[in-house]
Amino acid sequence: LPRSPRIDIEVEDARRFLARDDRRWDLIAIDTFYSDSIPFHLTTLEFLDSLPVEPFVRIGSGGSPLRDGDAQRLARFAWLSELDLDGSAVADHDVAALRPLVNLAELRLGGARAGDDAMSTLDFPLLRRLDLDHSGVEHGVTYLTRLPKLEMLDLAATSVSEASIGALAELPLLHWIALAYCGIGPTTLASLEEVTPDDALRHPT
Repeated sequence: LPRSPRIDIEVEDARRFLARDDRRWDLIAIDTFYSDSIPFHLTTLEFLDSLPVEPFVRIGSGGSPLRDGDAQRLARFAWLSELDLDGSAVADHDVAALRPLVNLAELRLGGARAGDDAMSTLDFPLLRRLDLDHSGVEHGVTYLTRLPKLEMLDLAATSVSEASIGALAELPLLHWIALAYCGIGPTTLASLEEVTPDDALRHPT
C-alpha cells in the first residue's frame, strides 16, 4: 500500500482488533486467508454480528450448513438486502425463521433442502430475485405470487410441477425464469413465453 496520511495500517489479528476498537466503519472487507481458506473464527455469524459496520448488505454461507439457531440469528439483521445461502442445506424451518428480513431484495437458496413448506413462508415485499435451483420445491411455486416485486426466478434442476408453473403469470414484474432440467413440457413453456420477454425464459433447447 502507498504511504499516505489517510491510511492507517494495523498489524494484528483482525477479530481481536475489531473487538477492542470502538470506531464505526463504512466498509469492512474480509480478505484474510490461512493456507487456502478464510480462518474459521472470521466466518461465524457471531463474528459478523459483532462487526462495527452498517448497513452490511450481503452475507454468504460459503456452502457451509447452517447450525441450529443460525437462521434465527440472521433474522436479527433486519437491514439485510441480500442473503446468499447457496449450498448451505437450508431446511424449511430455517427459511421460515428469516421472515423478519423485510428488506431482502435478493435471496439465494440453491441446493437447499427446503421445499414447498418453506415456500409457504416466503413473505418478502421487496424481493426482486429468488434462486431455488437444485432445491426441493415442487408445488410450492404457487406461493411465490405473494412476492409482487419478483423479477428473476431460478428453478433450474428442481422437480417443480407443471400445474403450479402457470401461477407465475400473475407476477407483474417477472421477466426472467430459469427452468433448465425441470422436465417442463412445451405447452407450459408456451404459456409462459406469452408473458415473458423474448429470450427471458431459460430452458434446454
